Amino acid sequence: MNLIEKSLEIALKANAGQRDKAGKTYILHPLRVMSKMATEEEMAVALLHDVIEDSEAFIKRVLNNRLAAKIKKVDIEEQARIMSNLDKFDTLTISISEGLPRETELRQKQYEYYRDLLLSFPKPNSEAAA
Repeated sequence: MNLIEKSLEIALKANAGQRDKAGKTYILHPLRVMSKMATEEEMAVALLHDVIEDSEAFIKRVLNNRLAAKIKKVDIEEQARIMSNLDKFDTLTISISEGLPRETELRQKQYEYYRDLLLSFPKPNSEAAA
């Protein structure tokens, strides 16, 4: 089992039955974050970032596992900063992917409203006579 598979297995167990604020299966959040990472190590961190943040028991289990040898040890403040940034990044990308189509639709309606308003101005007498 490779690093990503092992990390996914741990994340699936840790997040089993959990739902996010929107009611979606929680594991989708770490999977979305993972999909934006470049290296195997970054992907593993993305999968495990909430496991590490939310469960001290899981941390101990992971650290007693061979996986710990592949995880770079970072002080707790730096871990918190990284996890916070990963969460903000995921929230932003969801916001953009869900909010941008709605914003585009609203801008289109606004454009159509002002276009119709401009086209409905009375025509000058010279054009009306022609």
